[in-house]
This record gives sequence, structure tokens and C-alpha cells, in this order.
Amino acid sequence: MDFTLVLPYDVLCTIFSIYSFTNADWVKFIQVSKGWCDRVPTYARPLHREMILSWDSWLKTDSKMIPYLGPHVQNITLKKFIVNEADNRKEDGSAAFNILDTLVNNKCGSSLRRLAFDSCRFMLATSRFLTLLRSLSEANLSQLLLIKHFRHNIPIISFIRSCPKLTHFYYSGSSGLFSTIYEIPCTEDDCILLDNDDGDDFDGSRHQQTNNSNKDSANILFFPGMKCLAIDGVICYDEHIKCILDLCPNLRALQFNTMNMDLDDNVEDDVPATDFKTILQQCPALEYLEYNNDIYSDTTYTKIDDASWWKRFTEESKFDPYLVTMQQKQGRGKEQQPDNHSHLRQLLYYEGVNEEESYDVYELIVKNQKTLEHLEIGQTSRGSLATSALWNTLETVHAPNLHTLKLHRIICYQKSIVLFLEHCPSIETLSLKLCGEASTCKQILQAVQTNKHDNVNRVAIRNLTIDYQHVEIPMQPDNSNRSQLDQVLQPIYDYLESPGGGRHLERLCIIGPQKHGIVSDRLVRTISQLPNLRVLELRNRLLSRHQLVQYEMHRTFSPQQFLDNLLHYNEHLQELVLVRVNILDKKTIPRLSKLKHLEKLVIEGGNDRLDSLDVLSLLKKTNSLRTLLLRDVLNCNLTVWNNTQRWIKKLEPCCDKYIIKEFMPRRILIQRRNDQL
Repeated sequence: MDFTLVLPYDVLCTIFSIYSFTNADWVKFIQVSKGWCDRVPTYARPLHREMILSWDSWLKTDSKMIPYLGPHVQNITLKKFIVNEADNRKEDGSAAFNILDTLVNNKCGSSLRRLAFDSCRFMLATSRFLTLLRSLSEANLSQLLLIKHFRHNIPIISFIRSCPKLTHFYYSGSSGLFSTIYEIPCTEDDCILLDNDDGDDFDGSRHQQTNNSNKDSANILFFPGMKCLAIDGVICYDEHIKCILDLCPNLRALQFNTMNMDLDDNVEDDVPATDFKTILQQCPALEYLEYNNDIYSDTTYTKIDDASWWKRFTEESKFDPYLVTMQQKQGRGKEQQPDNHSHLRQLLYYEGVNEEESYDVYELIVKNQKTLEHLEIGQTSRGSLATSALWNTLETVHAPNLHTLKLHRIICYQKSIVLFLEHCPSIETLSLKLCGEASTCKQILQAVQTNKHDNVNRVAIRNLTIDYQHVEIPMQPDNSNRSQLDQVLQPIYDYLESPGGGRHLERLCIIGPQKHGIVSDRLVRTISQLPNLRVLELRNRLLSRHQLVQYEMHRTFSPQQFLDNLLHYNEHLQELVLVRVNILDKKTIPRLSKLKHLEKLVIEGGNDRLDSLDVLSLLKKTNSLRTLLLRDVLNCNLTVWNNTQRWIKKLEPCCDKYIIKEFMPRRILIQRRNDQL
């Protein structure tokens, strides 16, 4: 346990959440970590301050470690626990209750701000569990996350009700987007929850509405402090979401990635659906809106804590919503007026099968075109690729402050996109997920270079992502499709080699078509002409090992030449991501240590030229590498502690470079899978 004296607290939490230790080791670990946090100055303490309690690594132990937690632990994640109050005499059913009960009865829970349940099974739970959550909420708990939620006996609205001071709430189903929230249908009156002290039965049975006509309206509970609400799952009944939104008048960020499904024939037909227009009417103060995104998007539950819109409303505000609540005479959330100065800044909209919302989205974009900063539109994986009227009307939009634009699987007239880009001179981040023919890419890249506005200087593109995975290139039996692939990639080559194209580029990500290798001599020469490149990401899609060998036969450069170009022309490179790309070998891996600014290295699949000694040699020589991620790399079988413990101890305990959520230097994550490429 001597390494606990030199490693920071968040690193130790990650280690102990993966490996199994005895209860005595847990107690010693908590004592050492708490003392370490007390000794180190405030500016050097970990930012996350997170404790992960996993049932797999904590099996057959009790909660003696919980009382040792102090104010340095502000985030706790319970992973793979079973919450079953009806059978709480068993160890697996009572562990989660004991943890929450200890947090409530000891001062260690007074500083808790974030509580997450990851892959937990909620069986039959009544008011006791929700009462514990309410006690934590009355202290400092402001963020509640249900990640991969199992057994949906407890409705979402019951969780929110138990924590009236919540500012952030996140939900995702056990099977991702297509997990259904099986809740009992309710009416609008059922969603008006009363704050009584007797406690109701939350066992999944339908809430029996009592006569509330004599109740004072000031006792009606709503959530003026709720700022961020994220739901990823299939909602069976639209009125549930409608009621939740109705109780959150000051909502600033909404992530609503779901499909509406009415599975009960008893639901009245006149119940309004929670469509896009309903959301706009109930949430007029939104600054971030993500609607109908699917599992193939960049935003997933694993990144929710790192999302900028989630962090934006995490800091405490001088506005006290609870004081305003007490001053309300009518009591309902509708009576509290939202901040009229709030305007939409980020919009992520994905169109599925239903195209009737196009006009509403267009009106929203036009209404907020002066303040819009981030726009991401596209087709979901479930939607068709038919031309939509929305995309063809974007040519009338003028967004001078738009700095991020992402177009995913869009088919529309090229003229519409070009005119829209000409009206957005501040775009710095551009992401294109092409489909069908790749000719649209040429006009788009030309549009971001031209400047047809008087007295307006166009900002250079700094982050560029081109995804060709949906571009169809027929496979030729004689492997002559290399020339066809070069023709598809010709627009990106011309843009990067132009004087105003690649000179300011800092991040480049190219995802190749399916079963085609993108790395060629032309691409290597083009990358060497990007002097300010900080992040380079090259990905091949669905390439077998035989196909990789075939594409290597058509290139003349060697791995040594590729690395020499990086050292000479891209010396400021900070991240290098290679997915199914054979561009490095045994000799070049250790030489990566000469990249003085390289902080992250990711190698995934398709590379059988590496072994453990090469990677260990890199770790020994580098002084800048913080994150190393290896996936599906053959002949590379590292034992983390046995082979790298000497270099782990070289880290300085009071350095801010520890504050990274992924595995860092010499915090090595090696994943191996049984499937072969």
C-alpha cells in the first residue's frame, strides 16, 4: 500500500474501483487519502473528488469505510448495486441503503454534491430510499444521475420529487436509447405532486389522486432550481415528460434523446404529445437544447460530466430560487417568470421519421440566429435520408456568432449549404458526416474559405472533422479502387494544401469509408504542411487485417518517414489517435518520446507490429505523455503494476496534470477483446 502515499486521490479511487481489496485495505486507503488531501494546498487538490463504489470490487464487505469520508469527497458513484428494500436483510439488497444511511447520519454526507447510480438494479423500493435521498438533498446534494437504470419500478418524477433542490438530473436506460421507461400513465393532476411528510408508496403502483381541492396552492411542489435535465430513453407516455417540464420553469439546458411511444390503449387521445413545439413552449429560457439525438452521436452518458453545458450551470448562482418560491402566491411553476435575457446558444437537433417539426426548428434558429453559437443538425440512424425542407431554408439564416457547425448525414441542395456558410463568418469548428456522393464536401470547404461580406473578416477553421463512412465506394477485385478513393479525398487534400486552409488548423480528424484505407502518401505529405496541428486522428472503418496489408502495398513511405515528418513539421502535436491504421512499428513507438508536447496516444486495432517492450520503452523515455490507451493490439500484454510501478512513482504528487479523468501517465488502460479484426 506504499503507492497510496505518492498517488493523488482521484487516481487511487480509480485503482480501487477496478481491483478487489480487503476491507482493511479499503479503510487504510481512505485514511491515507483523507490525510493526503488535508496536507496538500487547495490549488493542487483533485477537481473531481470522486469516490466510485462498485459491488464487484466491494463484495462481502460492509460500509465501515464510509465514515472516513470527509469534505474532500463531493462525488460518489454506486455501481452495480441492488436496491431492494423489500429484501433488505440480504447483503446485496441492503448495501446501498447502508451507504446512504451512513452518509445521512454522519457529517461525511453534508458535503456530497453529486450522487450517481451506475447500472444499479432498483427492485421494490418504498419511501425509505427516497427519504434518504431527500435528506441528502436538504444538505448539499444538487446532482442526481441514473446511468443504465435497471428495473423501472420507481418513476423518474419520484426521484426528482425526493430531491427538491436538484439543479442537475440525468437518466439513461439499461439498454441505451432503446430502453423503455415503463411508467403508469398519469393525468396532469397526478403530476401535481404535494410535499407531504407522510410519504407515498413508490412501488410502481399508480398514484391514487386524492381530493386536493382544499389544499393550499402554496404547498404544491415544483423545482425552480432545476437547471439541467437530460433523459436518454424511450418514454411510453408523453404526459410524464410534459409534467416534468411543467415543474421546471427555470430550465436552462435540456437533453431530450427519446422516442415517444404510447403503448397503452387506455391513454386518452386528447393528451398533447411532447413534441418539439411543446418543449419550446414549456421551456422558453433554454440556452442548450439537444433533441432526438441517438446512440451514434458524440454526446453520451459517459461524457455528461465533462459536457460544457452541464458544467456551465454547476457553479452556485446568487439567485435563490427557494426564496422566490416562498414569495409565490399562486404556487405553480408557470407563475414564476423566467429570465427573458436568456437566448438559445446551442442547438442539437436530429430528424427521425417525422419531418413535421422542420418548420418549428427553422423558426427557432431564425429567432436565435444572433446568439446561436453551436448548431448540430442531421439525420438519426432511424431516419430516412430524404431531402428535408428545413435544410433548404437555411440559406436565409445569418448567424454571425456561430462558431461550431456539425452537419450529419445531410442531403440537400449544395447551394443552400454554401449560402448558409457564407452568412456565418465566425465558424471555427466544422464537422461533416457525408453520405451518398462526396461532392458536397468540395463546395462546403470552398465556402468556408471565401469572404463575400463587406468589412467582415472570416475566421479560419481550427477544428475539422470529415467522416466518409457513409460514402459508398465499390470494391474492385483487382484493388484498383485506390485511385477512386483518392478522388473522393481530393477536396480535403486541396483544402489542407491551400494557403488559407491548413495553416491555422489545430485539430484534424478523418474517418475513412467502410473497408477502405485512408492512409496514403498524399495524406502523409498533406499532414506535414499543417504547422499548428495539435490533434491528429485517423480512423479506418471495418478493415480486415488482409485489407490493411493490401493498402500498405500501395504506399511508398515508411513508418520512420512518417515520424520524421511529425518531428520536423508537427512538433507541437499533443494528441495522436490511430484506429486500424498501420503507420507505426517497433522502432517508431519509442521515438514518439521525442514529441515533447505529446500528452495522449491512442492505438486501436490493426497493428501487429508492437509488443510490450516497445511501449514500456516509450513510457520510460517520455516526460509529457499523460494518457495511453491501447485496444485490440496484438503482442502487447502489459501488466500494469509489475512493469510500470517504477515509473508511476516518478510522478509529482502536487501537480495539476493529475487532474484528468482518463488513465494518465503510466495510468495505462489496456483493453483486449476476443474478436479478431
